[in-house]
Amino acid sequence: MRNADGWKMPLRSQIRHLNTMCAYGLPLSLDLFKICRLERLVNAFLDMELSGILPNNFTYASLLNASSSILSLELGEQFHSRVIMVGLEDDIYVGNALVDMYMKCSYTTTAGVKAFRGIASPNVISWTSLIAGFAEHSLEEESFQLFVEMQAAGVNPNSFTISTTLGACSKMKSLTQTMKLHGHIIKTKADADIAVGNALVDAYAGGGMADEAWSVIGMMNHRDLITYTSLAARLNQRGDHEMALKVITHMCNDEVKMDEFSLASFLSAAAGLGTMETGKQLHCCSVKSGFKRCNSVSNSLVHLYSKCGSMHDAHRAFKDINEPDSVSWNGLISGLASNGHISDALSAFDDMRLAGVKPDSFIFLSLISACSQGSLLNLGLDYFYSMEKTYHITPKLDHYVCLVDLLGRGGRLEEAMGVIETMPFKPESVIYKTLLNACNLHGNVPLGEDMARRCLELDPSDPAIYLLLASLYDNAGLSDFGDKTRKLMRERGLRRSPRQCWIEVRSKIYFFSAREKIDKDEINEKLEFLITEIKTRGYPYQEKKDMLYHSEQVALAFGVLSVPTLAPIRINKNSLICTHCHSFIMFVTQFVDREIIVRDRKRFHFFKDGQCSCRGHS
Repeated sequence: MRNADGWKMPLRSQIRHLNTMCAYGLPLSLDLFKICRLERLVNAFLDMELSGILPNNFTYASLLNASSSILSLELGEQFHSRVIMVGLEDDIYVGNALVDMYMKCSYTTTAGVKAFRGIASPNVISWTSLIAGFAEHSLEEESFQLFVEMQAAGVNPNSFTISTTLGACSKMKSLTQTMKLHGHIIKTKADADIAVGNALVDAYAGGGMADEAWSVIGMMNHRDLITYTSLAARLNQRGDHEMALKVITHMCNDEVKMDEFSLASFLSAAAGLGTMETGKQLHCCSVKSGFKRCNSVSNSLVHLYSKCGSMHDAHRAFKDINEPDSVSWNGLISGLASNGHISDALSAFDDMRLAGVKPDSFIFLSLISACSQGSLLNLGLDYFYSMEKTYHITPKLDHYVCLVDLLGRGGRLEEAMGVIETMPFKPESVIYKTLLNACNLHGNVPLGEDMARRCLELDPSDPAIYLLLASLYDNAGLSDFGDKTRKLMRERGLRRSPRQCWIEVRSKIYFFSAREKIDKDEINEKLEFLITEIKTRGYPYQEKKDMLYHSEQVALAFGVLSVPTLAPIRINKNSLICTHCHSFIMFVTQFVDREIIVRDRKRFHFFKDGQCSCRGHS
């Protein structure tokens, strides 16, 4: 309903309405300070009109910018109508503010483009607002093309324009475009600006070109917290956790202090590697720096200790959080599940609901996965179907993958196949591989062959498909077909990722590769001693005459030699532990009084006194 002037709602009334909504805590992503600032501007604007003073272009630009700051499209449109009434739509300052407002507040780019085209001679701010708007709407390719058009129009980009365009290149992982921009930056000497340098580092690191990112850092005149935090975050995203931790040394050399965000990134890197000693050092740093009460740091501590197999420390970190959010609870629930504490994980979910925290889609991934590990098929199905029915959360493809794993492990293979065929997503290779693995567990060769065929149609270069199929044949007594499948994989030039183990001793990480020739006599001697002891005790063991041991065996021998006697030996592995090594470690713990914790790609295995926490489940 409009008033006499054609306004949808009197401005003062609308501002009071926003203030009321914010005060009552309704779900508006609004900043009360910004609303109060806008209220003062509107009051001054209306008082000007009552006093007979005509607002000028700067007045309207300020009002439009204030509308953008609280993402109020309705207010912005009202100011736009006033702009048209007073004939200022051609003004460059007002036009720029209109482009910025529509790009930030509207769900599409149409109105922003129209406002841009209404500017007679767009300047660098006009172009930058348009480029940033397209990038914010996830139209990165169009954003880069606008940057090219801007230069063709004879307008030179500023540092913010370049930084924004680099951000778009980073999102679409276009290294070609990033390198083109880098060339422009060198020619125009724009790299003297730290914001441009930081954006370039982020674009290279995000595109997997870590060496180029480090090269840019080395050439920067000055580096700050953003430089190193963005680099560490990008390295973590790409799984290069060891390199992410090395960023700390460079920060110290540049006398750049950590904040809660950089500390959270480093804790995430330590969690990814499962390096307990490094994680504890970072924990001490968080306490000394006063960041322990920051949720981002506290949540990272829960994640760290869960990934290191120390749920006692994870629980303690969780209890230190004043108001745990959904991320905190998910860290605890997923940690309990991966550490084999299935019933505790499900109890934590009940505690979360009692605490009034609404579950999100990530928590249901952890719950369904926990039920799959714990063979709680019916309960897992209840959680899946309660997502939409009770919590109004639409399951994503990842949830359907977990559902197929749950049904597959439970032996309901045909039902799992039905889920794939009826789900509202186009199947990807991962869901077929999940069912193929279940067929392997239950010896269903025909369905497994069908899953392998579908996988190969989608991803013919994935060696894991060939290995799963070969394992299916081997377990079904069809070793000839298994050998042929592996031979076909080799003929096609496919190799699986190198299998590695690593272990941390005195804050240093040691890596061991599969079938690695051991040069150190002391490790050889320790392995030979362990194997001899196993045979003497009558345990079945197949010795490898070529001395090419599995990486877990080498890491275990090194751990027995190097890790303090009272400390558990923590071995991390980038693939699943094989049955041979699983049995080997169980045998060793019958005569070596040590707790051995192995974190493989899927779960934790806690070995003690000849037993494993997994009870033989994969």
